[in-house]
Order: sequence, then C-alpha cells, then structure tokens
Amino acid sequence: MKLFCQGIQEFDNPTDETVSECLFELPGIERFAILKIDEDHYIQCYFFDEESNEFLIEYRDGSEAKHFQLKEFLSLESTINAFIEYKNGCISWAKLGNWKKLEF
Repeated sequence: MKLFCQGIQEFDNPTDETVSECLFELPGIERFAILKIDEDHYIQCYFFDEESNEFLIEYRDGSEAKHFQLKEFLSLESTINAFIEYKNGCISWAKLGNWKKLEF
C-alpha cells in the first residue's frame, strides 16, 4: 500500500500515524491525498474548504466503472478515520454516507 500526500510525498506501507499526519497537513499547496492498494483500488481525498475544514472523498474499486464520490463532505477527523480504516482493511468507511458513481 502507498500513501501519496500533497503530490510531493510518498510513503510505502504507511502507519496510522503517517496517514493522520499527512491528512492533517493537507491545507497546504497541494490539497489532496491518495491511499493506493494498486492503480485501480484506492481512496482519495481533497481538502475542499478552509473555512469549514471539509474534505471531499472518492474511492475506486477496480475500474472507472466502480469509481465513487461521497455526496457529503467530511470533517478532518472523519477523513482520517476513513483512510485508516481503508488501510487496515475495515469496510466501515464505506458506510459514511451516500455515494454517487462518477462518470468519466
């Protein structure tokens, strides 16, 4: 598993602490992070709004046909929890809200 943070840092097999630190620092220049199992299995987030400190979450489960975006925005804490759960193989992150399929 790899964590890509702000487009400039890459971590192999990141710890929970590394994931947390990466997401906490996202309101920087590049405002996204991706946690990849491989090219077609990942969760990613984008720091959306500085005023409300909200994140937009997407995940891909095998192909473009299985690429989804959460309809609701998440707090920093919820985003960190979702990434850590995904990293640890837990599926509860998928129940954060309503997901919509993205068309490419």
